[in-house]
Amino acid sequence: MGRPWCGGGLFSKALSALLPDGSKIIAVDKDAKALQGITLPNPKVVLETHAGDFNGGDLSLKNLDGVLMANALHFVGPKKLFLKQLKKILKPSGRVIVIEYDMNQPNEWVPYPLSFKELEKLVREAGFESTLWLGETPSLYSRANIYAALVR
Repeated sequence: MGRPWCGGGLFSKALSALLPDGSKIIAVDKDAKALQGITLPNPKVVLETHAGDFNGGDLSLKNLDGVLMANALHFVGPKKLFLKQLKKILKPSGRVIVIEYDMNQPNEWVPYPLSFKELEKLVREAGFESTLWLGETPSLYSRANIYAALVR
């Protein structure tokens, strides 16, 4: 089974190119060595790394403006509980961007899939206000599309 990870920082790098100077990205990975290899293309965006498992609830993060969860929620089993915990570490105005496979059938690489329809239901149950569909693209690895959504 897979694990929650930041890997080589692909999404952290992309995010840094969009954020204003002085912003901070906190990259999380269970593997501290993987975090050491991340360099951001925008040197005016601060990178903070945290070796830990977001799925295990052992993160001491708080008061965040936003969270980018790209291909990560499909590693979380009890999603409603996780989303409630995620809401607690956000500022009241905080947002979450979710990038996931739009599917319900688990497989070897996506053990706990989360379709957009299911995401909409779960975020309301977890206390978030709304979910906004941002778009989709075909997956290179699955028949399901990959969607992006904004959770407030």
